[in-house]
Amino acid sequence: MAEVKARPILFSDAMVRALLEGRKTQTRRVVKPQPYHVDHGGKSGAVIGNRAGFVEALCPYGKTGDLLYVRECWAYQIHSLSAKTAEEGPFEYRADGSEQYRLCDRWRPSIHMPRWASRLTLRISDVLIHRLRYMTEGDVISEGISAPPMIRTSIQVNQLWEDWVSLWDSINAARGYGWDANPWVWVLKFDVIQKNVDEVLKQ
Repeated sequence: MAEVKARPILFSDAMVRALLEGRKTQTRRVVKPQPYHVDHGGKSGAVIGNRAGFVEALCPYGKTGDLLYVRECWAYQIHSLSAKTAEEGPFEYRADGSEQYRLCDRWRPSIHMPRWASRLTLRISDVLIHRLRYMTEGDVISEGISAPPMIRTSIQVNQLWEDWVSLWDSINAARGYGWDANPWVWVLKFDVIQKNVDEVLKQ
């Protein structure tokens, strides 16, 4: 049986809320470096063309069945500052709307969240690779973009796409990977587990 690996992945406050609410079951991450051609994609990677020719490229986020532990903006609760070890917690998470200086000491960037402070684990159910704009309306909704219960009008559909493009570009456009650039992306589909990754691994 293949070993299950656990890796970190960063999410913004808005996307953490979407994960907690069950609205986000996909994420797209830019393929780096960008290939000029993709021969095919599989459950863990793809054969891509780059300066070295055609090479096997594994998805850096893992394969089907692997785990991702979510890193988000966090802090120690005031009550945990006297704990004997840093792992004891409890912790506060900015995505919950917690008020700094009242409940916690200071917000710490998501990149610095240790594994033991993470509260969300994603189990990868599929790994794909395609161009960013090879997306459907359903994909946009699965990315956590809020949508009306029933999308009936072209205005609602247009607003859905505008919200997604705005979100993507706010993160990636300055790096040259905006919507108009249509970069190759890894597409990760997953199930959300509201537990620390080490708890999940013990099950």
